[in-house]
Amino acid sequence: MELKNIKAVITDWAGTMVDFGSMAPTKVLIELFADSKIIISIDLARKFMGMEKKLHVRNILFSQEVQNQWIELYGRIPGEEDLEMLFGKMNSKLIEILHNHADVIPGVFDFTDILKQNGIKLGSTTGYVKDMMDVLIPAALDNGFNPDCVVCPTDVDNVGRPAPFMVYENMKRLNIYPANKMLKLGDTVADIAEGLNAGMWVVAFTLSGNECGLTKEELEHCTDSQIREIRDNAYAKFKNAGAHFICDGIWDVNEILIEVDNLIAKGICPNHYTVE
Repeated sequence: MELKNIKAVITDWAGTMVDFGSMAPTKVLIELFADSKIIISIDLARKFMGMEKKLHVRNILFSQEVQNQWIELYGRIPGEEDLEMLFGKMNSKLIEILHNHADVIPGVFDFTDILKQNGIKLGSTTGYVKDMMDVLIPAALDNGFNPDCVVCPTDVDNVGRPAPFMVYENMKRLNIYPANKMLKLGDTVADIAEGLNAGMWVVAFTLSGNECGLTKEELEHCTDSQIREIRDNAYAKFKNAGAHFICDGIWDVNEILIEVDNLIAKGICPNHYTVE
């Protein structure tokens, strides 16, 4: 496969390249609030996935679902001190388990080989902060995943997605531009917004990450109709969010790379591309 026009790819981590189903943050969030006797649904835990983790916790904490329980239990609405307490505990919990959630998603190595063969750099962004990535990066490296650049919210004054600044920092470190000749890969609405705000081509994954929310083994035990329902629900959400291309996972991206390369060759920019 020859790609002549794509300058770089910027990818998400959990649910996109490692940790099939994006299981680590969901597990920790549910446990985190349960420790304070607050029950949150899986849907609420995953609703803000992809955002910087403190903002993720904030949005859950100040949701009506949690506020109602907090008032009933503690006689007051939650405040900033509660947020700091919860985020500190979340940080510790994730640091303890992230090394167990660094398994590479099927298709990653074929994908990275194609990029290397074509001299295309692979950058990355994440909702995890530095302390968390200090655990995940070496664990993923041990499993064979080693992007050319890693930028987390801590590197850009904690301004994570949907802002495009982590993408811009990748571009700066890799010395690659313009953004309209680059792809953003991810499994959340926040990923899509980040890529669109940066002016990139955006590819969203329906089955490997947050919207599916199942491990590879759990997904393999689903019926065809169950998988179709998961895929269709995620597709509708991602299309509404503005993704240019939507597929099941990284194992389906190679044909999209060819299509985007051809679109760039024709002088078509992401913000002028009509999503079918």
